[in-house]
Amino acid sequence: MKRKNIVSIITALTMTLGLGAQLTLEAGPDQFFSVDALAADDYTEMSNGILTFYVYSDHAEVKSCKTSAEGEITIPANFSGVPVTKICKYAFAECSELTSVIIPDSVTIINEIAFSYCTSLKSVTIPDSVTFIDDFAFSYCTSLKSITIPASVKNIGLGVFMDSSSLISINVDENNKDYTDLNGVLFSKDKTSLIVYPSGCAGDYIVPNTVETIESSAFRDCENLSSITVPVSVASIGNGAFMGCSGLTDVYYSGTESDWNRIDIGTDNKPFLEANIFIGYKGIEPGNGDINSDGKFSVADALALESYLLGNKNANVKDWKAGDVSADGKLDVFDLCVMKKMLTDITAQEVTLRGDIYLDRANSTAVVFVDELSSLSKSSELYRHYYGDSVDDVPWELLSESDIKSGNTSIAGSLKESDGRVVIVGFSVGETEITYKIGKITVIFNVRIVDSDQN
Repeated sequence: MKRKNIVSIITALTMTLGLGAQLTLEAGPDQFFSVDALAADDYTEMSNGILTFYVYSDHAEVKSCKTSAEGEITIPANFSGVPVTKICKYAFAECSELTSVIIPDSVTIINEIAFSYCTSLKSVTIPDSVTFIDDFAFSYCTSLKSITIPASVKNIGLGVFMDSSSLISINVDENNKDYTDLNGVLFSKDKTSLIVYPSGCAGDYIVPNTVETIESSAFRDCENLSSITVPVSVASIGNGAFMGCSGLTDVYYSGTESDWNRIDIGTDNKPFLEANIFIGYKGIEPGNGDINSDGKFSVADALALESYLLGNKNANVKDWKAGDVSADGKLDVFDLCVMKKMLTDITAQEVTLRGDIYLDRANSTAVVFVDELSSLSKSSELYRHYYGDSVDDVPWELLSESDIKSGNTSIAGSLKESDGRVVIVGFSVGETEITYKIGKITVIFNVRIVDSDQN
């Protein structure tokens, strides 16, 4: 089984490089960049029971790990008196029961296919000493959700996270001089090259307009990618960049047909080329915020989005595009911030709400009727969006006695909420007008108070 899976990765590498590329596999310890200098140096193969090492006179390399190893493994920084500096090709391949690997800060190189098919691997600690991560190093790590690239890394190979189907975030130390991330996607430092889009991400993606190159295998096996927006800045798309993107249906391109024809598109990008291609696409219109599709934008939509972002699979999100109020092609915390600003803008306007209260003083229970809803310009419409159509929807819990201003002090009292009903306390029989201020929302009641025996 191990050999079959490894062969599939080698085949993938050959296809990505192109049919004319030559791939040489050598017996014995693998060589970084095929340098033969170390081959002349004698080494001893030694084991600590779980890990096997190539031990040289001045350093050691992790050759392999028992495939039966499980749980967490901490690679030693030193073995047999010398520092461990490299994790060799295939070293942990198909160690399917490993859940966590801690790499020491003596290691500088992680060779190709080193952790491939570690299907239970959830956590990898890469130290700020590693400078090179080779091709397919963490491919098919299907339980890995996020990974952090330290500042020290200078080179990242092809297909490093290929088909790691749970991966949704690649984070790069801000001090890294060669790479960066944007919303979990790996880019070159200047964002002119899109290097890896995590396989576990789903839905639509908008390529930033700084990107000139979509690298080989960048979207490889992103089966849940449904659409992609490509800016006119893109000049080349590498081999196999969209191989295995079986869910890709739409490609939106902001340039002209002539611009499109000038893009150098590499081989093995069939899903990309066979999708619906929309030339001259001018961008996404901001959503109206009605993410729960109830016909209006209200605080309920912001709460639904917040619940969704917190991982609630049952969040009331029915139209994600309506929730994309920041118009960046995805739902994220930026949309939540914009929604809250929209709600703040609503409540910042002058709103007046009028109603009638008929009170039987014997039980101090008020029955509230909406008589008139009026405000400046469109404020009433905005108010209904925020609190609803009825006086009953006013957030009474925000009121206090200091908010109450009575037109007739002889029957003044206070308004409170009890068991979901409005209760008047301390009012005398008669009629009055009571005004409540909640920020810039004004609530005016015409109040009539009677005794039971006068009804």
